[in-house]
Amino acid sequence: MPQVGRFPGAIVSAGSGTVSLPVDFFTGITLRSALPGQYRAGEGISLAGQVTDASFEVLLLVFTNKTDSSTLRVQTSVSGGAFRKGFVFTPGQAGSYSLDLYGGRAGGSLGHLGGFSPVVVTSTGNESVYLPVDLFDGVVLGSPMNATFVAGLSRRISGTVANPDITQVAISFSPVSGGPSLDSFVDVVGGQLSTDASSDIAFTAAQAGEYEIVLYGGLAGQSLPFLGRFSPISVLSPRPVLTLATSALTWSDVPEGSSASQTLTLGNDGSQTLTITGLIAEAPFSVSQKTLSIAPCGTGKAEIVFAPTSGGSHAGTLQVLSDDPVQGTRLVSLTGSAIAVDRPAITLRQTSLAWAAVVVGQTESLPLTWINTGRTDLTVILRSSDKVFTFSDSTRTVAPGDSTIIQARFSPTATGETTGTLTLVTNDPANGNLTLALSGTGVVTLTPTPTADFDGNGTVGFSDFLAFAAAFGSSAGSPAFSSKFDLDSDGRVGFSDFLTFASAFGKPA
Repeated sequence: MPQVGRFPGAIVSAGSGTVSLPVDFFTGITLRSALPGQYRAGEGISLAGQVTDASFEVLLLVFTNKTDSSTLRVQTSVSGGAFRKGFVFTPGQAGSYSLDLYGGRAGGSLGHLGGFSPVVVTSTGNESVYLPVDLFDGVVLGSPMNATFVAGLSRRISGTVANPDITQVAISFSPVSGGPSLDSFVDVVGGQLSTDASSDIAFTAAQAGEYEIVLYGGLAGQSLPFLGRFSPISVLSPRPVLTLATSALTWSDVPEGSSASQTLTLGNDGSQTLTITGLIAEAPFSVSQKTLSIAPCGTGKAEIVFAPTSGGSHAGTLQVLSDDPVQGTRLVSLTGSAIAVDRPAITLRQTSLAWAAVVVGQTESLPLTWINTGRTDLTVILRSSDKVFTFSDSTRTVAPGDSTIIQARFSPTATGETTGTLTLVTNDPANGNLTLALSGTGVVTLTPTPTADFDGNGTVGFSDFLAFAAAFGSSAGSPAFSSKFDLDSDGRVGFSDFLTFASAFGKPA
């Protein structure tokens, strides 16, 4: 069972076991909101609040990996008694960490303000990483920045600065493998980063690789102070790039027998058209469409449907198949809870009925069976598309757990094949209308197959021989002729009939 209660300065929620650090957890500061103890890789987090100790000029947040002792260090300055700093974990940084916060004066030693363990970072390994808007000191980006660039596709950087001393921002991309950096300068006008072409970032195919992004900002024409850095920034060769708005979809309290849908947004952050070659989900989940084509920098949408046939919890996976050469298959977790409903449920034993040959003017019947697997009475009304197909009942009610059989009749009025449909109108909310294919062939007459067992005792024997001998040599119209002795149906009882009789003599009919 999840533990419920208050650790020293930490609150544990009873429902999920997720730890959150309260706003007053650390000495000398008050957080703007509770700091979670669990993070998902790729999603930006903001450390923001007020200092209650006026001596604090710098805060340093240190996450230490409990497996390999690697660290993620997040440092921010304090301005006007307030601080705000974004950070993000990459999928490769998933794991368990200890957290420590330090504070003090700039350039001096920093005192320990508190710590907590464990802090958990989860990852599926294929998340897109977005830099939070407040990752860089003194600059607030217009929107979270995707840490993946695609060669040949430009991206415009926008944002605001609060410090009037910043009139120019330098954006530098330094290759992780070494080599000259790629630098661009963006003017700041009225507290806004310039939104003309000067703020566009673009890479060529030859510049594909991994980089560290570093921001500097200050007065134009002078040395620009450091504002922050992040690594790795990935620059991909020209290609389609699949992105998903979410990695999980959840439905709650959907009545069984009904359905509910959600929209999944898919994006293409690449410089070439993205083709979604397949969207595959298992029952009780389904997808409205199987393929999509998404233009560069565009989005597409697919409706994911949850249609439970029973109450309780359901789970599945949506496979997203695409021509993105790096991440051709992405997975979306699907979960849903369904409310059990007292309702009827029809299960048909047949999907079609067919009559082979019925003499015109006559009627033949075939059985049709269904079961009520629900929990209340099932009522079915039968409707035929053609009057040659009729049924022993037009309405039938079946109790829960019971089955029923009705007779379906075919009464042809002409020779040849006749087709039609049977519609079953039910009070099963999941199967309000079901259809069965009907087909039958009308014939003029049925010609019996000749048999040498003339006396009908099941064996061709001596009494049959005596009867055949008495008719031998007769022909149609003569008193001794009978069609049953005319085994070849040529109108006379002759030698060919004798050969047929002889071959059957002594054998079961």
